[in-house]
Amino acid sequence: MTIEMQEGSGVIQNIKDFIIGRPTEMYPPQIRKFIQQHGNFQIGNVMVCRKPIVGAIQSLMNIVSLGDLNKKMKAANIDKLRHLYVILRVNGKDYMFEKDEVIKVQPYQARSGQETLPLGQPKNNKTVAELFNDLIKQDPNINIYDSIKANCQGFVSHVLRVLGLWTSPATVAFVRQPTDKILAPYVQRINKVITNTGRRFNVLLEGKGRNKHCVLCRKHY
Repeated sequence: MTIEMQEGSGVIQNIKDFIIGRPTEMYPPQIRKFIQQHGNFQIGNVMVCRKPIVGAIQSLMNIVSLGDLNKKMKAANIDKLRHLYVILRVNGKDYMFEKDEVIKVQPYQARSGQETLPLGQPKNNKTVAELFNDLIKQDPNINIYDSIKANCQGFVSHVLRVLGLWTSPATVAFVRQPTDKILAPYVQRINKVITNTGRRFNVLLEGKGRNKHCVLCRKHY
């Protein structure tokens, strides 16, 4: 499977795409633009980071679960839920890749309260384009978010597997959180509704294709 660059076509098309949704095999425009600009560069040093999610969000999830979340976290000896992201060095610069409602990339800046795990050079040498081709080839649904089956830690572990860095027990322990054991099924369903809505709004704001048209600010990118 190859990564295709596709053109957006303005506000009306964005609205149509919002209703239909972006195809699961299509990376969001931000990622495709990064691949277009940096695809031929080798990936250098790799670092994994994790950061506690905002306390208010965890508290809200606990309220929604009627206190079940905190009970299960205590039983599993987990103090906080954490968001994970991976830092890849590309052409001498560090970029942060993470998965929320969609996969995102931005120049790396350390976040307050983050914990880091430096992993060094990939064991499997890959260019940026090769990495993202391998990711979607191995998991055609990689662009779908699911709080259990396809969350931020799943994305990070997948990147590390492709790069040959998912071998150390310390790495696995740093990345993995037993979300399947601590999030009640109905909380998972609520999360899925929220992230699916977020994905659709990403299509509305950025468009489905490479040329983006923001329907809120009425500017082309």
